[in-house]
Amino acid sequence: MQAKVLLRALLVTAMASATAFYGMAASADSVQSVSSVVLSVTATSGSNTGTWQLRSLDLPDPAASIITWASSGPINIMSGADVLATLDQVNVRIDSDPQVSLSFAATAGSADTLFTFNSAVVSFAPITNPAASATAAITLTDNTGDGASLTGQYAGNSASYSADTNLGNYAMLVPNTAVTSPFGSNTSLGSTSGAISGGVSSINSSFSFLLTKYDSASGTSNFSVVPEPGSLLALATGLAGMMGVAFRRRA
Repeated sequence: MQAKVLLRALLVTAMASATAFYGMAASADSVQSVSSVVLSVTATSGSNTGTWQLRSLDLPDPAASIITWASSGPINIMSGADVLATLDQVNVRIDSDPQVSLSFAATAGSADTLFTFNSAVVSFAPITNPAASATAAITLTDNTGDGASLTGQYAGNSASYSADTNLGNYAMLVPNTAVTSPFGSNTSLGSTSGAISGGVSSINSSFSFLLTKYDSASGTSNFSVVPEPGSLLALATGLAGMMGVAFRRRA
């Protein structure tokens, strides 16, 4: 009876150790750095291009394990004295798990406007064969009554959102969308999940799309990677096995 109780205690200890290991692998301590530009938005309208950036120096605590920022009002993207486009709202959240979330509302200028949103590159201690998930959506709104269209710039101009790692592209989501009813709206979305083979040590997200003049688009996205659940079970099993061998030798 005492042997069974001791073995059960060893197994509980092994599971606790595995859980602690998993927690460390996904904790804030695993994050090494966030690039100096937390979010960059570029608008190209006609022959003019302008860029707005949120830099880590603009944040109250750029070293925080969770970075969140939301605009307090509209932001004009300028080229000299010309307003090319307007960011009606923009939000970014970078979590040390790691996870990157972007959301925005944007309005094109007086010509069809190419928007590109690039998040920071989030670097961390390598995670081997992690589980990953990416979701994104864009709602297109016709503001002029003559219809609207949004054309993605990824995957041969067929997708508007890209989730990337140091190993390359993980997902391209959100197909092109159009609005034909006057002053109507339409939403395109996409999601995917699955393991990534290899050692992942950085992630970032981006949107890129061409929006018809004076029309609006609002979008949201999330991209995250975590250690695969199988590695936790394998670690627990291995620890339990080693402790069991040690117990039998002592017995």
